[in-house]
Amino acid sequence: MKTRADASSVELRDIEPQELPGSGHVRVRVAASGICGTDLHIIDGSYNSFPPVVLGHEVAGTVIEVSGDVDPDWLGARVALETFYSTCGSCRYCRSGRPNMCGDRLSIGSGVDGGFAESLVVPLRNLHRLPSSVDTASGALCEPLACVCQSLFDPFTSVRPGDRVLVSGPGAVGLLAAQVARAAGAEVVVVGTDRDRARLELAESLGLATRLAPLDASDLPAGWHAGPDVVIECSGSGAAMRSGLELIRKRGHFIQMGQTGDLFYALPRAFALPRSCLRYRARPR
Repeated sequence: MKTRADASSVELRDIEPQELPGSGHVRVRVAASGICGTDLHIIDGSYNSFPPVVLGHEVAGTVIEVSGDVDPDWLGARVALETFYSTCGSCRYCRSGRPNMCGDRLSIGSGVDGGFAESLVVPLRNLHRLPSSVDTASGALCEPLACVCQSLFDPFTSVRPGDRVLVSGPGAVGLLAAQVARAAGAEVVVVGTDRDRARLELAESLGLATRLAPLDASDLPAGWHAGPDVVIECSGSGAAMRSGLELIRKRGHFIQMGQTGDLFYALPRAFALPRSCLRYRARPR
């Protein structure tokens, strides 16, 4: 549990289970909850949260209790969860089917109690049944996979067959992004640092090409002389951001997925820019 807004105020506590509202909610027994980079930023105080709050938003589990107006057929269902707990319901994003962009959004794991507990309470709309081909623990990867697909198949940045895609950062999100890009028909190279060797070996076992940073144009595969068509930055490293922007081809697409602690300070450092050239406003999650 994040107990205060300052850095490292995290404790293991016994807490009372959340009460189940009378309508529209379910209680999920947690099978697995991923540790996201966002959780690490919440811990160090560089990402907005509303303590005291239980962390964890990449959650899968089994429905064990439902409100009186919820179909009891949900009991026993294996589910993965969406992250938002509440939104305004009336802004342009909510009305256009993108409630995850709502400025008044509260999310599990930062705004309300999340999945680093035995159970949690969420609205029924958060649930997605897991198919028999996906075991319950693996269902916790549905949320980061959804983030990857949302980023890679946005109308303005879609990865297409034949694209040359450079993925920096071979963590969980980076490897998911690389596999999704390859499934979309792209040629993919994953870049990591020397300390990522074990992760790069995993990437190679998945059939992905890898490179060590720092990377320049001479390190790219044959045929990439114009640079990557798409750079997917998944490390949150200022050096990786700068390298990707230097390597990308003209009119290529740069997708920033890795989160750095404070964009207002990190981006100017990465690109040697004055802070006055950036406007950044944190929004509640």
